[in-house]
Amino acid sequence: MSKYLFTTLPTNDLGLPARSLPIAQELRKRGHQVTFCNPAQAPTRLISGAGFDNLLPNRYLLLLTGDVSLKQIARFLIGERMKACGGAVEAARLIEKSLPG
Repeated sequence: MSKYLFTTLPTNDLGLPARSLPIAQELRKRGHQVTFCNPAQAPTRLISGAGFDNLLPNRYLLLLTGDVSLKQIARFLIGERMKACGGAVEAARLIEKSLPG
């Protein structure tokens, strides 16, 4: 038995997850362990409804989905992970340095 992890863009559309499900179901029929990773709301419901586990990535990726509240963003900005990298300002500097151009 092999393990497969299906990851898709963390967007709230169903295109990629819906196309991945038939493949995942066939792999499961053949005895493989299949898991998904998509934090967006609509794909999460689709994946769960098909009977697959859906792992959630680190909290910072939730910001990419647009499915977060201002309270969640504030919690992220003052959280332990942000403190570990020197705070929000230092994290912004690190991100800026890593951008091309």
